[in-house]
Amino acid sequence: MKKKITAFAFCLMLACSGAFAEESGLFLGLGFGAHGAKQEIKTLKALEASGIKLKEIENTTDFGGAFVFGYKHIFDEHSGLRVYLSAESNNVEVETTSGKKVVRSYDIMVYNVDYLFDFTPNFGAFVGLGVGAISWDKEFWSIDWENDDDEFRGYVAAQMGLRAILGEKKRHAIELFGKLPFTKTTIEYQMNGVKIVEMNLKQTYNVGLRYIYTFPMD
Repeated sequence: MKKKITAFAFCLMLACSGAFAEESGLFLGLGFGAHGAKQEIKTLKALEASGIKLKEIENTTDFGGAFVFGYKHIFDEHSGLRVYLSAESNNVEVETTSGKKVVRSYDIMVYNVDYLFDFTPNFGAFVGLGVGAISWDKEFWSIDWENDDDEFRGYVAAQMGLRAILGEKKRHAIELFGKLPFTKTTIEYQMNGVKIVEMNLKQTYNVGLRYIYTFPMD
């Protein structure tokens, strides 16, 4: 009798692990979080003599939002891989040349690849890399509004986080994520062929929460 109960329990465990395993599929997510931004400015005396004064954005923390869309492929009950596009917009309070404080943003478009590992059917982690582009509002850096154009620069960041996988069919997930950017945006101004200003803009970190829904494939 004991052997029959043990065998039944083992079969039930296998059946449950298969029935409740996370599934492959397209997914869509929304998130919000806190981020850090930093600006460094190097100027020459020629610029100061012209009467133009630039004020650095020191280490600052503010909030932003993002959405993600992509596909995940589950290899087995513990591992998977996902590829997805993410778009985020982050706010920063800056001080204009007139001394007025305004809220401006910078936008990031990234192609991401994450490795997924599930410790249990309801809890897991991920680690990955994002490569894309970042665009800073001209209020951050422009000293020549008429001739300066908005532009995207390269962006690379490592990312990691924890996942709570919810629902009977594991189609819902809540993630706690963190990003560590590697790249910075460098902008230079020249006068008569001589560099007079060099600015470095950098997102220093990004942490937050996001909700992800996986669409059924059947």
